[in-house]
Amino acid sequence: MTERVFRVPSLEGCVVMQGGGTDGQYAYIAQINKATPIETAIIFKFDLSTMELVKNSAVLSTGHTNDITYDSKNQRLVISSGLDSWRGTTFLDPNTLEVTGHVVAPIGNRGI
Repeated sequence: MTERVFRVPSLEGCVVMQGGGTDGQYAYIAQINKATPIETAIIFKFDLSTMELVKNSAVLSTGHTNDITYDSKNQRLVISSGLDSWRGTTFLDPNTLEVTGHVVAPIGNRGI
């Protein structure tokens, strides 16, 4: 039997669950909108102890949001994205879910 742990909302056309990750206290789930020319995403933050939605980001132009991980050294979320020929990596503040940076790697990546 499958048990639903939490429901990820669908906002602004972002209806496809794409990637996710956790920092041990929160889960970060990406919902993407495949209908936009460059896929957009909204990141949803859930408290793992209550499974309640804590916050969601604005609509982000991240392209295909394959993977999210928490960088504890720099205290940021790291998102692999479909931007820049699969070489883009976007950084978010885990508290505000705002973009803090973007880099382009010399080689492509689809996961972290």
